[in-house]
Amino acid sequence: MAARNYQNNGLTTKSVSCGVDCINLIQKGAGFKCITMGGCMEMLTGVETILRLRSLGYTGMIVGVIGSPDKTPDFLNAGATECIVKGGRGL
Repeated sequence: MAARNYQNNGLTTKSVSCGVDCINLIQKGAGFKCITMGGCMEMLTGVETILRLRSLGYTGMIVGVIGSPDKTPDFLNAGATECIVKGGRGL
């Protein structure tokens, strides 16, 4: 749903359901202005994926899109730039 909203506003998107796929895209040189990261994905959680991206040297913006504000510290401590709670600020 979020990808469709971005596309409707003229943004190009790439969706993956697996944290490993996200990491592979970055390792292959894909460039993004912003990565939005959910908490539940296949193989790796959003937090695990962010940790791996940061350990690989990825310095771009990563926004955690979470269902509960109590997950914010986990995402921020992993290296997320910001967190947005679903149903809150703009979602």
